[in-house]
Amino acid sequence: MPLTFLDAGVLFEAFRGRSPLATRALSVLDDPSRSFVSSVFLELETLPKAVHFGFKDEEAFLRRYFATARRVEVTAEMLVLAQKQACDGGLGAMDALHVAAAATGGATDLITAEKPTGSIFRATAVRVISLHSPFGMQSG
Repeated sequence: MPLTFLDAGVLFEAFRGRSPLATRALSVLDDPSRSFVSSVFLELETLPKAVHFGFKDEEAFLRRYFATARRVEVTAEMLVLAQKQACDGGLGAMDALHVAAAATGGATDLITAEKPTGSIFRATAVRVISLHSPFGMQSG
């Protein structure tokens, strides 16, 4: 069973459903052959605005996701890997933290809503897949 890390964009697409990517995001979430891994970094990127601005439906959606995904604890190893991925690939801080969390959590892939030209596709610690690309194919 594939263990998958979803970035914030995938969760937002699935909840908001305002683009053609929403169908793909929902199909990933509804795939019974997948299980999910997440981190406190992903929670920090997604939950605070929903909570602060009182977006109750979005908050409930995110909390359901985080309740079912296995949370990877932050370790020194993870932070070292994030730093290496950021420096080696020119990744932004949050992308590097997501890549490191996915890799140390044993994810086989990280699915993102970013286009395949984004810097996250230079990550080497985990396979990165874009909702913009056919699934099962590594992008970048």
